[in-house]
Parts: sequence; structure tokens; C-alpha cells
Amino acid sequence: MTTDAAVLLPDTELESRSAACAERLNTRIERARDEGRDLTPREHDLCQADKDELVVIRDATEIRAARRAEGEAIEARRREIGAQIESLPRPESRAAIGAFVEGLSHGVPVRVQVETRAVTTAVAGARGAVATESVGRPQWLWQAAGIPFYQADSLTVSGPKFAALVARGATAEAGTKPNMTDPTLESETLAAFAVVEEISDQVVRFGVGAAAITNRLASEVVFSVNSAFADSLEAAAGTPVTYATSPSHMADLAIARVWAKTGAKPTALLVNSADYPLLADKAAVGPGDGIGTEVVKFNGTTLVVNDSITAGVAVALNGAAFSAHGTDVLLASAPDLGTNMIKLRAEAYAALLQHDEGAIVAVDLAA
Repeated sequence: MTTDAAVLLPDTELESRSAACAERLNTRIERARDEGRDLTPREHDLCQADKDELVVIRDATEIRAARRAEGEAIEARRREIGAQIESLPRPESRAAIGAFVEGLSHGVPVRVQVETRAVTTAVAGARGAVATESVGRPQWLWQAAGIPFYQADSLTVSGPKFAALVARGATAEAGTKPNMTDPTLESETLAAFAVVEEISDQVVRFGVGAAAITNRLASEVVFSVNSAFADSLEAAAGTPVTYATSPSHMADLAIARVWAKTGAKPTALLVNSADYPLLADKAAVGPGDGIGTEVVKFNGTTLVVNDSITAGVAVALNGAAFSAHGTDVLLASAPDLGTNMIKLRAEAYAALLQHDEGAIVAVDLAA
């Protein structure tokens, strides 16, 4: 058997062949030793053939391991490139932004809808004498916290809100079964979050361009929605559990409380930026990581920082028990032909619903 042929065999086949070769070698050597003699020429040739096959299997295993490592490296790079691509606007959004800029350049009102990702200078239209690099937009809080998002098709959204889960005892076949607590109807009206900016036509044509400005407007809209959602989540969590022992202990307790009430690990731990350093002792990116690594998780739970969360309070939640409703960022423009000024507006509608009372808890991080 050649090395090239061995490389194509399944792992189980290689392991089986290796074990068989080793067993035949041991059998011949032990038989010759028991009989007090050397190996016969025939036995010597057979042992050499088995040794050669073991060398082939070893080489094939090393080649397969190297190829597997190379494949994993390629896959890791593919995921990295995919993440980079994902951070760019989608084709339909690039088309919408292009139409928006084109409309502005012709001095006509425009209204488009784009999903919220960073707009690059390739989209904004770089100018040789003006720095036009757009600052990346913030991530939606609902996205960071693992909360499902639904495009709203009405101004009011509603859904059931269930009481916390209750573990029921077993009942006999003919016994009366316990009733689940009836859910209540949770209803919210979409709130509008908008920001405007007035710029001159010269800025559009010869300055940073319309896209760079509208991207910043959109960022402020996303930032505003995130702040409102953080306020809503802290309110839904209720009175924080009283502080005891340490901030780390309290964050662990928040995670455990949500886990115990929902049967699922929390998807996020929301904290104020002032409290972020308090949790660094248990924050890590992966196995073996410790203090000094990028702080993105606390005991495996994603950390989300938002200064609308009260300082000294942490909120743990299971995002699957909530739902976010709203629109993508809407961009609109209105030129004033008399003054040659253009008013730009970014706007989004959003609302948050809770569907499980036990899916969120707040704790004090300080006495």
C-alpha cells in the first residue's frame, strides 16, 4: 500500500490496519522467542512488510493531520473574511444609499431605507481634499443581547407575557392536573427615534459627501434606540437584588437566577461603563484566557455596556424571552432651493416586548 492510497482511507481503516500489523509482528516475535530461535527468512520478510506498512500509515496520518490543520486554518480565515463582509452594507443597502446620494446631487427630495451597518468611503464617495472616512455604526442592543428582531408592519405590537416557569409535581393518571398561570397581553406602541442635520449643497458635492453625514445620523439613531431599550430592560428587571460579598459574586448570582428561572443560560449581562472594570476578574474570550484579555464575556455570558443602565446595577437576561420590533434606519432629505441648504434626517421606529417574567433580573454591584 502506498502513502497516497493510505491517505484516502478512513481513520477507522488506518487504525484497524495499524493494530493488525502490530499484532502480527508481536505474534511472530513471541513465537520465535518461545521456541528459542531466530526468525525464519519468511517471517523476517513478513515482519519487514508489516513495518513498511506501519511507516506508510504513520506518514499518511501525519499528512492527514497537516491537511486537517490547513483546512481548519482556511475555514478560520473564511469565517474572518465572512465577518468582515458582514460588517459592510448589504448590496440592497448600498443601492439605497447610492440612490440617496444620487438624489441629493440632483437636488430632489429622497427617502430610502437601509439596514444599519457602517458606510465606507467607497460608498460615501471620497474627496481628495477632505477626509471622508465614516465612523462605524454601533451594534443594535437587541442584536448584542440575543433578542429576536421582527420588522414591524403596524404602529402597535403585542404578544403574550407568561409568568415565570413553575416546576409541577407528578400527578396520577386520573388525578387533577395543575393549571398554568394565564398569560397577560403585552402591548407597546412603536416609538420614533430621529435626528436631523442641515448641510449645504457644497458639502454634498465637494465636501465629505452626503453618505458620511447620513451614516453619522443613523449611528445616533441606533445609539438612541439602544439607550431606550436598556432603560426598558432595567425597568423590566425590577428592584435589584441587594449587594453581598463582591461585584463578581453578584454578577454570578444574576446569571444563576435567570438560568434557574428559565432553564437556559442568559444571553447577556448589561452593565454601566463605570462597572465594567469590576467584572474583569472573570472575563475571558476562551479557555485559558485570563485578566488582560479582551473583556467580552463574564463566565461565558456576553457583556453589553450601556450607560443608560444605572451605575452600580447589572441586568442579566435571556434574550429569547423578549422580542424587538421596529424598522431599519430610514433616511430622508429635503433641499431648500432658495438657500441651497439640504436637511437630512435619519429615523427608526422601535419597541420592546417581554414574554417571560422570569427571564430577567437586576443585582446591585455595590453596597
